[in-house]
Amino acid sequence: MYSYQDLPYINPVSNLTSLEIGGSQYSTRLVEMPTVTFSSFVVVYRIKGGQTQILAEVKDTSDTKKFKLPGGSREISDTSPITTAARELYEETGISFEPNKLEFLEQYEFHRVDMATKSEEMRRASIFSIQVPVKTRIITCNGDDIAEHRWVTPEVFLESSRYQSYSLAVKKFVEIRTISSF
Repeated sequence: MYSYQDLPYINPVSNLTSLEIGGSQYSTRLVEMPTVTFSSFVVVYRIKGGQTQILAEVKDTSDTKKFKLPGGSREISDTSPITTAARELYEETGISFEPNKLEFLEQYEFHRVDMATKSEEMRRASIFSIQVPVKTRIITCNGDDIAEHRWVTPEVFLESSRYQSYSLAVKKFVEIRTISSF
């Protein structure tokens, strides 16, 4: 149904094009490609009392759109989306695991405008999921401006998701898992 290959990051910077018609060569020109920012997010979930719960990160407890998923952008040492996911999950929650334990959910692209520089960038997000035991210890790291972690139902997460990309990831998780409460 869904497949994922842990391919290395490829960031197209430019592409050479040329055109030949009737034996005549037309000029080759450089086509600029947008810079791609790669990121990976993880839907961490557990089954407690027959109910699926998702680990939500809370940046600001007073904000109504407060939930996000563990994850973030690629660092130079990351070789693939799955290594980014593993590193980010460990940094933000203290959860450590073998990357091959992650289940691939989806990869999607979207454009975003950086409000500070007014420049447009393309983002490519890879979404994974992993089930953890009910008693998994979560460590909240202050370095990422995370106020706390909470276990919430998918419905609650969707009501208070910080960004559309997180909502898309949780909806895909629900679709694949076919959670009976939805």
